[in-house]
Amino acid sequence: MDLLTILAFLGLGFLVWDCIEVGRNDAANIVNAVFGARILRRRTAVGVAGVFVILGATLSTPVMETARQGIFEPAAMSLRVALIAYISVYLVDTVFLYTYSAFGMPVSTTACLVFELLGASLGLAGTAVIRWENVGKVVAAIFVSIVMAGIGGFLIQRVFRAAIRDRIEDRETILLHGPWICGLMITWLGWFMIIKGMGSIAWVRWFRESYIDPYTPILVFLVAWGASTLLVHLILSFSGPAATGNLFPTMALVGMLCLAFAFGQNDLANCASPGLSAFWLWQHRAESVAAATKIPIPVWVLFVAGALMVVGMFTENAQRVTRAQVNTGSQFDRVALYAPNWCRALARVFCGWYRLEKSWHRRRG
Repeated sequence: MDLLTILAFLGLGFLVWDCIEVGRNDAANIVNAVFGARILRRRTAVGVAGVFVILGATLSTPVMETARQGIFEPAAMSLRVALIAYISVYLVDTVFLYTYSAFGMPVSTTACLVFELLGASLGLAGTAVIRWENVGKVVAAIFVSIVMAGIGGFLIQRVFRAAIRDRIEDRETILLHGPWICGLMITWLGWFMIIKGMGSIAWVRWFRESYIDPYTPILVFLVAWGASTLLVHLILSFSGPAATGNLFPTMALVGMLCLAFAFGQNDLANCASPGLSAFWLWQHRAESVAAATKIPIPVWVLFVAGALMVVGMFTENAQRVTRAQVNTGSQFDRVALYAPNWCRALARVFCGWYRLEKSWHRRRG
């Protein structure tokens, strides 16, 4: 068995491990809001969200980008160097993600993969293969998205809280403001999940070409918002107090499902693309390395990768990530160490040694 074959199958092994690690860390964030608000138990929330993670991965684009927005120039690498680059990226990614998850530290898998590709390319082929303009755009997008998400979340929360105030249990207040708030959420989430997320599906493309493009997206969005608002208002009007009391918990569940679907589509490339690219390069040795930057993926492979991410969501490390984030957003002052038992034992040894040394110095003084 030659080196290229070993690297190709090693990449498939790392693919399985990395999908589980992405599920342990990044995917654990999907259920934090629902679990933190005590709408569902964590295991139940993970089970429900996992179905949509698999669905999103299965309905993902059949052509996967492996170079992540053109971080490096694959054509400048030989077949062996490209395989080593993908395997080294996998090794760093899986070890880092396992370490972060073990300590309950959430991390962006997209940011990890981008910088790992950058480092591997620099180490193996030098600065000539790096597309620095694209690197700058991707890094800027990562930081800008963080700022925009914070500002957007703050403004939307302020608008909704200004409308509802503390009258969350008042039926008349919910009947007045609940329909337009939930109608906006349903329209916004549905727009991005169906129109954007499932754009490669034939009937979605047909719907967009027939009904959205001719009337402009803004007009269609406003009409959909109005229809959703009217529908929610009719449901609440003909239902009892239980419907108004469960309106926002239900919307939290809808948001979790949409987030799980989007995660299955987006982060699939982060955990599956290096291994699939390495295996594709091994299968098509005579073809250009640059052709591996966008490779066709069978549907069953997408399904299996999504299922592996869900397996990671059920692990203990994923619970540590959830616990850390939920407690960070709570009003507790105590900071806990969410780490493996061996790490806690080591910390206790060091703390005990520090206390003994401090006591000894105190007695001498």
